[in-house]
Amino acid sequence: PQNKVLVFVGRLGKEKNVYFLLDVFFRLAAKNPKVTFLIVGDGPERETMEHLTVQQGLDHRFRFTGYVSHDDVFTAYAASDVIAFASKTETQGLSLLEGLSLGKPAVGIDAMGVKDILLNQQGGFLVPDNKLAFTEKLQLLLNDEEIYRQKSQEALARASQLSSSEMTTRLEAVYRSVIR
Repeated sequence: PQNKVLVFVGRLGKEKNVYFLLDVFFRLAAKNPKVTFLIVGDGPERETMEHLTVQQGLDHRFRFTGYVSHDDVFTAYAASDVIAFASKTETQGLSLLEGLSLGKPAVGIDAMGVKDILLNQQGGFLVPDNKLAFTEKLQLLLNDEEIYRQKSQEALARASQLSSSEMTTRLEAVYRSVIR
């Protein structure tokens, strides 16, 4: 309970840039003894990732949940403090949006899909594909309570802007304009 929890939710495949994220977590672990890393999901890289945490002597700081139900994804987000999202191949970023809907700020790579969710850095930070920059923004959210609070409020607002009811209203307006 005294630790901060970073969370990644997604498929543990190379296309999700999971080794980038693991390297970032190793950097953070060296500077932050009170950070735990929650990795929710399964995939072909899970076993290798778990092995790497053991090699680094950090397996006690990581929790690999494997596949969980959709309801448990929300539980994992609720139990976490900051979302770490390194994928560069997202089409929609729905998992990220789910975390934002619980007021969890995120750090993501400024790439397809993710930049649409964290538009103008609302609800978190977009960074280049650079481990140091990614680590620095995670560190900022972990250590600066005011920025954390601000980004958390933005996360809720951004998720609301992209909610199904809001998107339905927008789509309806497009249809109405076409009909006119």
